[in-house]
Amino acid sequence: MPAKEIKELRLSGKLAEALAMAEMELMEAPDNIWGKRNLSWVYYAYAKLHEEQGSFDLYVEQIEKIKGFNFSIDEVFLFDSLTWLNGKMCFHLLKMQDYEISKMVRLWHTVKDLHYTKPSESYSFFYKGFHKAFKDTIYFLEFADWWNFENFIERDFQKEALPNGKEVMALVEQAYISYAKQLLPKQEPDGSITFDKAKTSAFMPKLESIVEKYPKYQYPGYFQAKLLLALGEDKEQLLSILLPFVKRKRNDFWAWDVLSEVFKDDNEIVLACYCKALSLNSPEEMLVNLRQRMAAILIDMKLYNEAKQKLKNCWLHDKQINGLYQIS
Repeated sequence: MPAKEIKELRLSGKLAEALAMAEMELMEAPDNIWGKRNLSWVYYAYAKLHEEQGSFDLYVEQIEKIKGFNFSIDEVFLFDSLTWLNGKMCFHLLKMQDYEISKMVRLWHTVKDLHYTKPSESYSFFYKGFHKAFKDTIYFLEFADWWNFENFIERDFQKEALPNGKEVMALVEQAYISYAKQLLPKQEPDGSITFDKAKTSAFMPKLESIVEKYPKYQYPGYFQAKLLLALGEDKEQLLSILLPFVKRKRNDFWAWDVLSEVFKDDNEIVLACYCKALSLNSPEEMLVNLRQRMAAILIDMKLYNEAKQKLKNCWLHDKQINGLYQIS
């Protein structure tokens, strides 16, 4: 068997020669598993080369050839190597000037039927690439359900330290935030609201578990409250979840904006929350919508001068919300 020669040619970069020898071997014994393995590793070497060069179509072509062998899950080393490589291809795509989300979708559909070691470092690396690509798209929920959040490894629950000393939010926290964002009600172009209540209800126990087990995560509690609002949970339950979050994030305007949603039927407290939000040092462009909503309430209350000024008497509302809930 020429397995040794094929491997030596492949590792030395003589891929054309390795390919010719491997194809000949398989042609002579089409059902021989070793012939399929030898040829698949040549295809892998070509895929690796195409990944490094950014040749997406040629990369996909090699992956399809490997898939054609219909290997069983027992080919662990091959599939683990492909998992790493597919993750690298994902990151390479994201850096390309001509990046298109359609290519990322095609890559995922090409590789989703491969076998994966779960959980594993390679599977988490694979997730990280596609998370970055899909997190703000309509594809994220489907991808996340397929990947399955039960497969995170211990490292994924910790912040990642960058070479420059900065820390990046834990991958798990990023994952749950992105999932929750995609579940939030969305307004369609025709004005209708899309909200998958069943899917949201199914996700809530998982999100609640993350909030309870990892209190240092800053934002899952925020999205838990937002989703509970969307589900129409009772005010007391909402406050028990949201107030600790607002206390931690009391210097961020959007925390007060979310709190105001709990009291949407009480204009006085809504105004108190808005005024507290506007009193914080936030970029003006981030406050435009909040100012408009505040002005609308003031106009509805016939407080026209206050609506015009938007901030008049805010200190009174600030004092009111702090007095009621002892947040500051």
